Amino acid sequence: CPFHNDHTPNNFKLNKIKNTFTCYACGEHGNGISFIMEYDNLDFPDAVIQISLELGLITADSVKDIEMNQIKEYSKKHEIKKKEKHEKADAETLDKIYRIFMKGNTLIGKQKLSEEHLRKLKEERKLSLIDIDQTGYFTFPKGTIMRSFLKTLIKEGIDVDVLKTIPGFYYDIKNETYTFSRLKCTTGIGIPIVDVNKKIVGIQIRKDDDGRYQWFSSSFTDNPKVKNFINGTGPGTPLSVFYPNEIKCRTIFITEGHFKAKKICEEFGAISISVQGVNNWREIPETIKVLKTVYPYLNYIMIAFDADMCRKESVLQPALKMGITLTGMEITKEMDQNLHNILHIGNKTKTRNASIYEKEAKDISSQLKNNTFDFHIYYCLWDENFGKGIDDLLNAGNRFALKKLDLYTFWNGSYEYLKEIDLERLKISEEQKIEYRQTEVNEEKKMEIFKKNLLSQL
Repeated sequence: CPFHNDHTPNNFKLNKIKNTFTCYACGEHGNGISFIMEYDNLDFPDAVIQISLELGLITADSVKDIEMNQIKEYSKKHEIKKKEKHEKADAETLDKIYRIFMKGNTLIGKQKLSEEHLRKLKEERKLSLIDIDQTGYFTFPKGTIMRSFLKTLIKEGIDVDVLKTIPGFYYDIKNETYTFSRLKCTTGIGIPIVDVNKKIVGIQIRKDDDGRYQWFSSSFTDNPKVKNFINGTGPGTPLSVFYPNEIKCRTIFITEGHFKAKKICEEFGAISISVQGVNNWREIPETIKVLKTVYPYLNYIMIAFDADMCRKESVLQPALKMGITLTGMEITKEMDQNLHNILHIGNKTKTRNASIYEKEAKDISSQLKNNTFDFHIYYCLWDENFGKGIDDLLNAGNRFALKKLDLYTFWNGSYEYLKEIDLERLKISEEQKIEYRQTEVNEEKKMEIFKKNLLSQL
């Protein structure tokens, strides 16, 4: 799913007949147009234009001639707009409710963490008992705690109707009570998502049966087919911010995943930010602005996605766009379109791929070279033989293998990588006489191009 930290195809389904998508983990759903609206943060008219351009239904020159008012009128008439979200409580309220819920099985006189979950956190994640307790991990409870949970809310003077604004909770019409979303046929570890102000604003669950991460969400009640449950709320994809006991460096790390960010925080004594899915970075600029206000000496940013980041265009694209956005320089409409053309991973053709936009890539390179920014931005790279994720790398004692490239160098190397990949696809298309978009470069060739254009820069 491109909207949260989950790479398992079984969770994300496409219905090509109905032109719809559904993620059964985070609850995101919609049609082809709403997908582009959410993924690229566009309104309806702009999404329609982008899709039309990609499919060759219109040309770039004809965009200015399109009657935008007609599109907007069509949008209004057919109620095609961004999917409305149920109003979610503010961070203060979320924090208060989640901290009570995270007491979990202690509400009914049992241990907060099962023996097996405690063992996994200590032995597999290398966490101390103090760290486990301070973070607030808990064995995700069954429905038997609900009565005690509601009593605790009332005792604290909290109106139980607030639960309709808390992701994970919903109202059961048949039983006339609030309840919460539960795990089916498995257990899991509850993980608090903590924002820049140290408020718990969400909960993820690492399931025991398959190791996947699932949001604590009740957005399923939005489905018209669901009749007996109402007032559910989706969690969105909030960032998680980690603070060390003592800040030892002037760097902010950005990675994907709770345990990776936690390990970075511990290893380097650095503030680290976890995005829940590489495409969900748009809140990061504002979060970094808050951090810079509180800690003005912070002036380095390290982007540390997995070791194969550069060879996965679906990860490289948002990583590059995030880095350029974090410079704070003005991204004009023209530059934004150039970035889209260079980095876009879908519907590539012989006449529309990275190799065609060399001049535009050089223009962006010049801007990165000739401007001064508030932060020095770097990308972390390493040989994945030392560990796929940065937590794997650090837990194995391979910190020495961690290298970095500045944004300017990384942009140039990444563009050359993307260009060579697209030229290789053109070669395959001509040799095998197949459509360009049906071609695929094998992993061995990708690694060769990656080493040539990026690892060689280290």
